[in-house]
Amino acid sequence: MAADTTTHSDHPTDLSRLLSAIAAAPVLPGDPLASITQQLPELCDASSAAAAILWSPEGGGFRWQASHGVELTDASPNSDFTADIVANAERVYAAGLADIFITPESSSAFDSPGDPDATDTPPHDLDDAPIRELVLFHRQLVFPIRREQQTLAVVELFQPSRLPETSHWTLADLQQVQTELERSIAPAEPDAKPSPKILDTAAPLAAIAATATQGNQPNDEASSPDEAIDQEIAAAAEIDDAPPAADDADAATQVDPVAAPIPTTQPADLESNAASLEPAPTDRTIAEVASPAPIARVVQSPELQSRAMRVAEIVGRNLHETEVAFDVVNELHAFFGEGRISLAIFRGQSCVVRAISNQQVFDRRSESVVAIQRLATRSATARLAIWSPEQASDLPPELTRLLDIYYEATDAQSAAFIPLIQQREPSNDPDDLAAIVRDRDASPGDVVGVLAIEGLQRPLCRDEILPMWQAVELPVVNAVANARRHNSLFLMPVWKELGHFTNLFRGHHRNKAIGITLLLTAIIAALSLVPADFKLRCEGIVQPTQRSKVYAQTEGVVDQLLVSDGQWVQQGQVLLTLSNPALSAEIADVEGKLRETRQKLKTCRLQRLLGDFKDDEQRQTNVRQCAGFEASLSKIQDQYDLLLEKQAQLQITSPADGQIVTWDMPQRLTARPVQPGQKLLTIADPKGPWELELKLADKRSGYLRDVIDEQPTATNAAENDDADTGSLKTSYVLASHPTLVREGTIREIARSADVDEDQGNIIRVYVDIGKQPADSEVRTRPGTEVIAHIHVGRSSIGYCKLYEFFDWAKRIWFKYV
Repeated sequence: MAADTTTHSDHPTDLSRLLSAIAAAPVLPGDPLASITQQLPELCDASSAAAAILWSPEGGGFRWQASHGVELTDASPNSDFTADIVANAERVYAAGLADIFITPESSSAFDSPGDPDATDTPPHDLDDAPIRELVLFHRQLVFPIRREQQTLAVVELFQPSRLPETSHWTLADLQQVQTELERSIAPAEPDAKPSPKILDTAAPLAAIAATATQGNQPNDEASSPDEAIDQEIAAAAEIDDAPPAADDADAATQVDPVAAPIPTTQPADLESNAASLEPAPTDRTIAEVASPAPIARVVQSPELQSRAMRVAEIVGRNLHETEVAFDVVNELHAFFGEGRISLAIFRGQSCVVRAISNQQVFDRRSESVVAIQRLATRSATARLAIWSPEQASDLPPELTRLLDIYYEATDAQSAAFIPLIQQREPSNDPDDLAAIVRDRDASPGDVVGVLAIEGLQRPLCRDEILPMWQAVELPVVNAVANARRHNSLFLMPVWKELGHFTNLFRGHHRNKAIGITLLLTAIIAALSLVPADFKLRCEGIVQPTQRSKVYAQTEGVVDQLLVSDGQWVQQGQVLLTLSNPALSAEIADVEGKLRETRQKLKTCRLQRLLGDFKDDEQRQTNVRQCAGFEASLSKIQDQYDLLLEKQAQLQITSPADGQIVTWDMPQRLTARPVQPGQKLLTIADPKGPWELELKLADKRSGYLRDVIDEQPTATNAAENDDADTGSLKTSYVLASHPTLVREGTIREIARSADVDEDQGNIIRVYVDIGKQPADSEVRTRPGTEVIAHIHVGRSSIGYCKLYEFFDWAKRIWFKYV
């Protein structure tokens, strides 16, 4: 929990004396940390701290050095207080930024040891009372010590939480002490100039520059540290009240963050670099930061600097790209006090909007977001800040067209797109020729993103936005760059989760974490090693083995239904009758033709018997006529017999003895037209054996075929185009009675696959389940759905439960490899 940096310390005299003492202390060249250790008591006195600790990693352990009687040499690295202190130290050591931590338990509910009014007990059971008091009832002021861009150690000050608020050190105080300690152990340079006087970073940069210039004058009289601080504060107030000069205003308006890239430093350097400024003697309002690429900085008021420090602190508190983006846009929106802020991350050849101020969720495909991304991409690739409409006349036609599209999609009156450029840090070693050549040939800086500022209520004023942006540009650029670099690491989410997992093994949660880990290990081992029955799940229906289906033999309409569902019938019994008016009319017509032909044939034969012929020609004509009538009569008779056969088929009879198992026949058949081959009824023998008709997915049939091939008679079965499946068991449950588990034996497996509307390609498997027990209370009806498990061997529990996932992974692997 970081402290609020907007409140400054009320003891500048003690702090200035401490900084002067650190600067005057001797330095041990062999062990720089020993020099800092000598300063621990003075740090405790100046900050009213109960203890000060110097922590640094050495090998596999820690290096502890404490002051004020608190000894940590005998402290157990696994104790709770050590885990608390080390966790804060490691966080600051890794981030390289000073911070202030307040223990959540340090509240009014926990009084100091020995207080008779104390009723609650702290959650940590600590054996060492002094260390317990440090952890629970003190603020931890932590800052790193760096030398030659390397973090050597971390200093922790334990300031009592019950001190007055005005006596609490702030983050700015810590940064001053950190800067002076790092300067005191910095390696000496042959031609190095004497370090300038330590000034209060809360004062404006112009006041620091003016005071430093006055201190370098030859007639400047020596003064005490208290008088020096008073002069600095007075100079700051005098400059704040004075109106800016014309040259200064011109300099302020000409500053462009793109033209002058910012060096890569930590966000804390925004304040700590103030101690190493070398301002020009002819300009009181502009100070140049000592960096490889100097940048003109406009003097800011103390209030604006305090707000900028808060922005720097918030945007640099984590490394998650999305969280950093939301922190940046929301803090800058509050910092600027107007407009809408968007942040687009530049990666590859395009920008992607990651966050929009005051919007938790937004549509990345919306026209406004797409327009912002296009303009941000052009700004990043060209490394050019776009201010519209101020630069409308100077922009190329392509940008003008994109701006027109942007204004049509949004309600903004003006917009600014500022590329975030991180300057490469040059080498400080004059003897490293390779680094010098690399720095000379390096690009002017890496574009990490683009900041889009939209004016909604009124147009943006560049002269107002730029000075404010310069105050927070450095920490914002570094925060976005660090987050983008951190997010680009390979498998970063996996490493992050592993890091969270290892943190569980520290502190008072260690035993629980070990227990949970052992439990998970045992579960994984059981899933991998313990065998179980390997079963293939499939669905189907149960029905009698002896069953007959009744089909329509001719076309017609159901006239009479003579049976009902569940009725027992005998072979040859009429089940239903059909009517066919067209067939009846055709039969009547053929009958008429048949009678007429018979009458003609009879007359012709009678005439031949009487012999009433005039000549032989009449006799031959009679013979021919009789033969013709006989042939016609034969054809008409055959046609009549065929029609009678069709008429007989209008009566549907039972093909076997059994029970009608067709449900709801009156609704399905009465007065319904039927076609030849249409199924009408089903007759089954429920007293005989029953079977399961299962639908096994074709993609799982391989397991079943493998087991069949391993049977002793597999060779003979393959030659006979059949398989011996008598040893394969199947367990099933009825959908109507899911608690009753029964078993059966596979009888037959279809040789070809069918297509099912719901499951796709399937293999039909028939399972014998025997006769139903006569005394069973559960009477199975034909067609009842079942869920079956086919036993195909044994395997590990994990594979039995997850074999479908493994099969899917194998198919995907084969598909893309």
